[in-house]
Amino acid sequence: MRGFARATGRRLACFVRAQPLPNVAASSRPYYGEYAWAYDLLTDRPSAQECECIGKWLAEFGIHAGASVLDAGCGTGRYARHLAEAGFRVTGIDSSLAMLGEARKHCGGAEHEVALHVDSILAHSSSLPYDAVLCRGVLNDLTDTLDRGAAFTSFAQMLRPGGVLILDVREWTATFTKYTRKPIVEKRVVTDRGALSFRCTAQLDPSQHLLCLAERHTITTTSQETVSDFNFVMRCWTRGELSTFLFDAGFVLQKYFGAFDATVAVGSTDRLVAVAMRGVAP
Repeated sequence: MRGFARATGRRLACFVRAQPLPNVAASSRPYYGEYAWAYDLLTDRPSAQECECIGKWLAEFGIHAGASVLDAGCGTGRYARHLAEAGFRVTGIDSSLAMLGEARKHCGGAEHEVALHVDSILAHSSSLPYDAVLCRGVLNDLTDTLDRGAAFTSFAQMLRPGGVLILDVREWTATFTKYTRKPIVEKRVVTDRGALSFRCTAQLDPSQHLLCLAERHTITTTSQETVSDFNFVMRCWTRGELSTFLFDAGFVLQKYFGAFDATVAVGSTDRLVAVAMRGVAP
């Protein structure tokens, strides 16, 4: 493994090795598995507002309602539903069965049907290319450089010439600043299953832009307390690295933002949003 995190007392130790990390975060992380039902309670994103911005960006490239959109890493389906309600023909893929179960609940009442499948961005194939691909956060889980390159090759293969890729990742410099100042994040919500507490402790490895995380979910009822711990590593991105991968995969007309909001500049948040068009062959 090139890097892994483990809990050591009250500290999170981040160790760096020579081999690449396995992508364990998406496959076994409780956030995506046994606590998928609570994901939207713990992750508060303005999905409707962000999808409105996504729609405007797509329109700038002539992609409107009726166009096909792949939500690669659709999670609980909030974005897929909003895009479907805006008139897009949406396919959602995710590697987590639990997250797809939540997505089916969210998308079941959408005016336009959302096709949902268990799949990954490195393996997905479609008989017809998409007009657009949306990928939120998934690329942080790819810690190996070869896998990162393969993901962008896959995106290019998914899209028609002139199709648009919109993605977001963790931007390294702002992430480093954020978690250096506040390495522990906590949240508590009351649910119909009990009181749920979430705690995430971060440590950083600047040499490889690694964010080493120890997560704990604790759910308390009148009769018992259940604790789930999980340690894993994300690898953050720089704008230069992202631009290189996009260019090498044949993407042009790249634009960058600090959020799914055209008014938010790069560097003002810990997110890096890219909008890029697949080049049209001469």
